[in-house]
Amino acid sequence: MKKKIVALILVSAAIITLLSACGTKLNGTYKSTGILGETITFTKDEASMSAFGLSISGPYKIEKDQITITYTVLGISYDWTQSFKKEGKSIYIGSTEFVKQ
Repeated sequence: MKKKIVALILVSAAIITLLSACGTKLNGTYKSTGILGETITFTKDEASMSAFGLSISGPYKIEKDQITITYTVLGISYDWTQSFKKEGKSIYIGSTEFVKQ
């Protein structure tokens, strides 16, 4: 009986780990620590980026250690893909740190 319980706990932990890695979603506004002062605001399905008084927005997805934000400028769609890491209140996109506000 104890072996079955331990096995069930291990299987449950493995499933939770796999599910949590599949689709990271962010929420809130993050500001870069760099000189440019960029901000990115995430909602459930969209990222809005602003810098130098310009703003773009579009859907985003995080897969493993990459983030892709899709946005449209003058009717042309672009995919912006960068490395991604989350640590505490900070996220790292490319080599830039963004801190949750």
